[in-house]
Amino acid sequence: MSPKDFLPTNISRQKVISAARLALQSSLAAALTFSAMEALSLPEKFIGILGAIFVMQPSVGNTFGQATSRVLATLVGSGVGVACLFALPDGYGTAAALGISVFVMNAIAGLRPDWAYGVIAAVALALRSGDEPLQVVQDRAIAIALGAAIGVLIAMTIWPDRAKNRAQRHLAAALRAAGDSLDNAIKGLSGAGQEASDARSRYNLNIETARGEAEGIRFGNRQQMEEKVSKTERLYNSVLILNRIAEDTTEAASARDGLDEHVRTVQVCGHEIAHGLADGDFDQQARLDEIRSALASARKLVSYEADDAELHVYSSALIFGLNGVAESLSGLIEAMQPKEKPAPKAQAQSA
Repeated sequence: MSPKDFLPTNISRQKVISAARLALQSSLAAALTFSAMEALSLPEKFIGILGAIFVMQPSVGNTFGQATSRVLATLVGSGVGVACLFALPDGYGTAAALGISVFVMNAIAGLRPDWAYGVIAAVALALRSGDEPLQVVQDRAIAIALGAAIGVLIAMTIWPDRAKNRAQRHLAAALRAAGDSLDNAIKGLSGAGQEASDARSRYNLNIETARGEAEGIRFGNRQQMEEKVSKTERLYNSVLILNRIAEDTTEAASARDGLDEHVRTVQVCGHEIAHGLADGDFDQQARLDEIRSALASARKLVSYEADDAELHVYSSALIFGLNGVAESLSGLIEAMQPKEKPAPKAQAQSA
């Protein structure tokens, strides 16, 4: 077995760039934190350097959010550690202080996962019974705050990548994957479906990252990005309905003469709309109108009871699923439109 067998083979260029950016920023943050603490003769260099490294995130917004959480978690963890240290005696009381500190901080981390870092401060204080607890708290808070501040500074100045830009890139990738999934799902209705695992994995990975980056937006319209992510999720969920129909039958699209042509129109136009929006082409109304026209014709074809009652149910479910795709695409087109900035109010003329 060669080393190649342990290496991933589907690493994209963007992943390599993100990894290189994070590695460069982390190394500079660690070096700068050490140099600053050395110049200021500050203790707790290890804690400060860890704070600078672990605060680093792929985007500026998420790095800023992590910095805030790290400082707050350290203060809370320090408070828990000091309380246990004063409440329990030396000797075997240290073990009890350690256990109580870890219990309390992990309980808090269960409710606030971003505060898990506070466990480090709590444990360190519970074990440092020979030092002045309040001085340790002060030194550690200064080290964490300095490391976090340097981390944010590095993220903002050295090869910065905004959360909004990262969210947009991953949203575009998720949209393309959703369009490919729609294509595969409709092909599956006729038994000609292709392996959908690649599109599914691409969608899941990118939509999750886009959602996380949208939550990290600090210097932009976070609500607008979250709406785009939500609309994309709705589109993919509509595609899942078509997948379920294809799993049960391959004749739903051919239940009536001419129905498969209208379904094909939805397939082609839907795929083009998803990829077009991902590429920044927001003028998709003509394709959406084609889909709606095809669906109107398809509804007429399946509006009458067929000889095969079960097949009629499947074809009606197919129309329902395709209508969900159309409505989802309509919402996406609207959400993707560039929002115009309001015109400045005209100054009132003096009488």
